[in-house]
Amino acid sequence: MAGQLESLQKINIVSNGVLSSSKARVSKDFNLFYVYIIECGDGSYYVGHTEDIQSRFHMHESGDGAVYTRLMRPIKLVYSENHETRSFAIKRENQIKKWNHAKKGALITGDLIKLKLLSRKVFKKQ
Repeated sequence: MAGQLESLQKINIVSNGVLSSSKARVSKDFNLFYVYIIECGDGSYYVGHTEDIQSRFHMHESGDGAVYTRLMRPIKLVYSENHETRSFAIKRENQIKKWNHAKKGALITGDLIKLKLLSRKVFKKQ
């Protein structure tokens, strides 16, 4: 893989809700797939996946993305994670989509204790 690294590309990294620029090595033979969370103007979250996170976010921002984000602007990218295959990214996207707002918020802020507590199933006594 080290011999395949051919260029430096500027990418945006979201960590704890802060968008920052970074240089990353990118190979023509190796693509990453991203799962991302956008916070909408009403405080709700939109979860998606993409191969090009910058381009996809700009599509959402310009109103050319999903209908939901078009209706809920302004938006901001608050979280992203990368996966080696589209299949893994889609599975992770679907997992996060099933979570409630609080659990998504814990993921975004990196609050692992809260995330673990929110992951526990509560059983009602019969």
